[in-house]
Amino acid sequence: MDPLDDHLVQGWTASASGRDTMVHEDGLRTTATFLDTKRGPLFVAYNEPASTPTAGVVICQPYSAEVARNQRRELALAWELSAQGMAVARFHYRGTGHSAGEPEDMTFDQMVGDARDVAAALAERTGVTAISFVGTRLGSLVAAGAASSHPGTPLVLWEPPPDMERYYKEILRARMIGLVKQGKRSPGGKELMAMFADDGFLDVVGNPVAYSVYESTIDKRLDRLLIDGGTRPVLTIQMSIKQEIRPALTAIVATCAAAGIPIATETIPYDEAWWFGAPGHGPKVETKMTATEAVPLTSRFLREDR
Repeated sequence: MDPLDDHLVQGWTASASGRDTMVHEDGLRTTATFLDTKRGPLFVAYNEPASTPTAGVVICQPYSAEVARNQRRELALAWELSAQGMAVARFHYRGTGHSAGEPEDMTFDQMVGDARDVAAALAERTGVTAISFVGTRLGSLVAAGAASSHPGTPLVLWEPPPDMERYYKEILRARMIGLVKQGKRSPGGKELMAMFADDGFLDVVGNPVAYSVYESTIDKRLDRLLIDGGTRPVLTIQMSIKQEIRPALTAIVATCAAAGIPIATETIPYDEAWWFGAPGHGPKVETKMTATEAVPLTSRFLREDR
């Protein structure tokens, strides 16, 4: 078995009772468990070093179809960071995966609260006092929001959406194209949004998108979240064949710099199809990891700013 597959199985498979821990040949430990919170149990996977950890990292996954696209990268990052002496926590937001809750009840504040609960549990479990956050796509905004409770610690954002309106337009376009490919009529944008609001969710090529998530994130601005979180080392990683930083992200970097928050930027020459051609809803993950450079770039940044 591929070592990543080994970690994947142990990191994301758990029964509803008890805890599942595996100690690997390199001494690294993977534990899948449930964290009891006031809002219901959260499914958490810990990757821990063989020795006392020097710092902690919470990984905030993206949303819906994007989870499957990114899971192997997150797993590789957790493995790499734990090998470097850091304790890492990955988790399912409430309303997703193995965690409690209903998808249609998810909100941005709840997702941020979940990340903070996991960070507190990681600190209590390992004794680390410095906890950084890594987030991808919508999870970037969650990570930025959660990091405000941990002043000065590093923050890494993979493919952050600087414009939430454009982010949701991409999702709606994937829905429309999916219907056309099935030979079905695709409603227009206004009609689709009305259906979205009335039904409370949208099926996008087999992946659910909750209106409550849309409603609670559409007005979120990454630059405001970063500024409100205070000065800290921030790294953004753009995945794009075009190596120029996108104008919207450039504007955010400039706004934050003016507020005294310098942001380092890196680009990876790969266009990730976050929604188009994404696997349907279920326990599927990508069998091949793409944009692999994100892992060493993130690991180096967190080590240097620890």
